[in-house]
Amino acid sequence: MNESRKDKKSSIVKQDDPFLSVIKTDANLSRLPLFALTRQGLKTEVVREWVFTGTRGNEHVELIWRIMATPQYGYPSPFAKKVHRAVEYLLTQNRFPAPEYLDFSLYEITKILDLDDSGRTLDKIRDALNSIASTTLQSQGTYYYLENGAKKSINKVFRLYDSIILIGEKLPDGTTVADRNYIYFNQFYLQTLNSGYIKPLDFPYWNSLRSDIARRLYEYLSFVSFATKCRSFSIKYHRLCELLPITPQRYLSSAKRNLSKAHQELMNTGFLNKVVWRESKTDPKKWIIEYHFGVRAKLELQRGFNDATYRPAILAVETAEISEIEELIESEDENQEKWTKSKKKQAQEKVLAPIAQELIERGITKAVAIDFAEHFPEEYLREKIELHDVNRATGVLTQNAAGWLREAITHDFKLSEEQEQKLERLQKIKAEEKVKAKLEEKAKQIQEQRLKEALANFPSEEDWVSARVEAHIKVREEMRKFDPTRPSFTEEEIEKYRQDYKEKFPQTDDERRNWLITNENKYNLRKIISELSEQGLVVANGQKPTILI
Repeated sequence: MNESRKDKKSSIVKQDDPFLSVIKTDANLSRLPLFALTRQGLKTEVVREWVFTGTRGNEHVELIWRIMATPQYGYPSPFAKKVHRAVEYLLTQNRFPAPEYLDFSLYEITKILDLDDSGRTLDKIRDALNSIASTTLQSQGTYYYLENGAKKSINKVFRLYDSIILIGEKLPDGTTVADRNYIYFNQFYLQTLNSGYIKPLDFPYWNSLRSDIARRLYEYLSFVSFATKCRSFSIKYHRLCELLPITPQRYLSSAKRNLSKAHQELMNTGFLNKVVWRESKTDPKKWIIEYHFGVRAKLELQRGFNDATYRPAILAVETAEISEIEELIESEDENQEKWTKSKKKQAQEKVLAPIAQELIERGITKAVAIDFAEHFPEEYLREKIELHDVNRATGVLTQNAAGWLREAITHDFKLSEEQEQKLERLQKIKAEEKVKAKLEEKAKQIQEQRLKEALANFPSEEDWVSARVEAHIKVREEMRKFDPTRPSFTEEEIEKYRQDYKEKFPQTDDERRNWLITNENKYNLRKIISELSEQGLVVANGQKPTILI
C-alpha cells in the first residue's frame, strides 16, 4: 500500500493568504467534544457520554452526546484531530458544497501538518483515519444542521466518515483498484456542512498552538465568541472540563495550574485578553471561569460576519440551548455602535507605546495598533513589522501593505527561506546605515568643536595674509630645489599675492567656517569620518557593525 511520490502535491498551507488559511469547520464539533486530549486510555475507554439538561421553550429536555470507538483502532487521539483538520483544509480548498468523497494523497496530509513523510508517519495517518471512520456518534438534540435558516437537530447514530479506501484497495464498484486515497463522508456530516452550519477556523493559528488543550479551547471559545459577539462570558469550571474534555481537579490551585499553560498561550497570541477565576455564588466549592476576548478573536468575528458563507451559522448559533454557558457577562455598552465609539475614544486618550507608533507609521489605524500593542508581545509584533518591511523593500508588497500587515499579525505569517535571506540583507544594510549615521554624528561633533576653537583663535587679517603669501613662497622655493632654472618670486609678484589675499580674507564667522572646511582637512567632515574609521572606532559586533564612541 505504498504511495507513489508523484502524488506529492503542492498543497501546503499558505500562511500569507488569509483566505487560504481559514478553513470551514463543522460548527457542532467546535462546541461538542470528540477527540481526546491525551493518549492515555484510548484503547480501553472506548465509550464516552455527555448528558446536558435544560429547557427549550417551556419543556424540560435531556440532550445526549455519545461517542463509541472500537477497541481495534481506539478512541480518536489528538493526532487524529490534526488529521481531521487537514481533511477539512482539503475540503475547503476544493470549495463547497462538500462532495460525497474526497480523494487525496497521504503526502498532502504531511505537508499540511508540516510533518515528515516517513513510513511511520504515513502509518500513523492511516491509523488516525481508520480511528475516525470506525468511531460512532450518537446525537439526541445536540448535533445540528440548518434548514431555511433555522437549526434542526439530528437524533441519529452516525459517523463522520462512512469509509476509508486506501491506495491498492478496491473502490465501491468492487472492480476498480484505487490509485488515490478516498474518504467517503456520512450523509449527516455532509448535510451539516452543506447546509451552512459551519464556522471559520484560522488553521495556521490553530496548528501553531503548542498545547492540545489550547487548541481545543481555541475551537470552543471561537465558537462562543461568535455566539456572544465577543462579549466576555462565564462558564462553570466543571462544565468546561466536560466540553474539552479534561479531568476536573479537586482543588482550585490544581484547576488553575491544569489550564494555565493553555490560557497563557491564548493570551500571549491575542485571542484572549484576560481570564478571571471566581467562586460560584451558589456553591463556594464550585468555580466559574470568566473569559475576555482579545483582538484576534474580534478580528475573526469581523471577518466571519463579512463572509456570507458563515453568516447563516453565526446567526443560528444559540449556545445557551445546551446550557454550556453559565451566564453572559454583558459589556458596559451593549449597543455595538456605542461600544465602537467608546473604544475609539479610549484609543485617542491612551499614550501610544513605541511599537504601536511603528504600526501606525505603516498604515495600521490607531485603535487597532493600540489593541495589537496591548494583546501581542512586542517581540512578536516586531517580527511581523520586519516581515512587512522586507516585503515592501523587495517589491513583494505594492498595494494595501497595511492590510497585509494586519493579517500577518493575526494569522502569524512566517518568513520563507528566501524572505529570511532578504531580511538578513536588509538588516545588514540598516545596521550599516545606522553605524554610518552614528559615525557622521560623531564626526559633526568633532568638526563643530574644532571649528569653535579655530574661530576663537582665527588670525588677524595681516597674519592671515602673511601666512598665505609665505606658503606660496615656500612652495616656489621647494620647486626650485628640483628645477633651479625656475625663478624666485619678485617683490612685485609677492605684493600682488598680498593684495589678492587681502580681498579674499574671510570677514564674517560664516565665511571663516566655509574657508576652514574647504581648505583645511582637519575641518572637513568626510576627512574626519575617514580619520575615525582609520583609528578603528568602527568594529564588527557579530554581523552588525557598531561604533565605539
